[in-house]
Amino acid sequence: MGAMSVYLCIECPGRAPRTIVVRELYSSFGLDRDGLFSTENIVDRWFSILSVEQDYYLVREGEKDSQGNVMAITPGLQVQFGDYSFRLAPTPSAAQVLSQSEITDPEELLSQQSVSPTALLSLKLGNTSKEIPLFEGIHFSLGSSERDLFPLRFNGVEKQHAMVKQLSNSTEITSTNGELLIQREDEGEKQLLTKGGKEEVASAEITLLPSSLSFRIHRSSE
Repeated sequence: MGAMSVYLCIECPGRAPRTIVVRELYSSFGLDRDGLFSTENIVDRWFSILSVEQDYYLVREGEKDSQGNVMAITPGLQVQFGDYSFRLAPTPSAAQVLSQSEITDPEELLSQQSVSPTALLSLKLGNTSKEIPLFEGIHFSLGSSERDLFPLRFNGVEKQHAMVKQLSNSTEITSTNGELLIQREDEGEKQLLTKGGKEEVASAEITLLPSSLSFRIHRSSE
């Protein structure tokens, strides 16, 4: 069912190994001004990790090598830059979403071969996108903080901006710390949802105001 995040394990001689969990739509990695590996204030970018629907890809900077400059991130993928070696492993999206649910035994649910999400949450921004399976009973927040399912660090997106909860035949959307604009696919008028407001939707496009970032809720069969 695709990947929700990527574990990036970093090893370098003389330095303690460390692991970074990548959940953003797009992240860059390389050396900072002090020559240290970093995700911020990068002056020598080595690679980027980007999300496309339910998969993640590693994009190398500069000329490609024998592995190529764009690689799908699969369990056990390893890349080398100078003295640094990196091991990458994607986290299944269904497992990560279910871990934040009200379902008492998500592992049992996942073990059932016939299990499938009730609906999907799709988000697209430029060349990046993410598709999240929505199982009945799951709930999570969308926003710009580390506490959200995946950080959306864009102007106008609040921390825990909205809450998403999947019901049996619809998706419940709650505006927690920011306003939302709902455009149901079966209606022409748009609905403004102020802080604290709650609505159930079947298929709709929802914008996180005052940003222009939007996501779509739709049935998994669509």
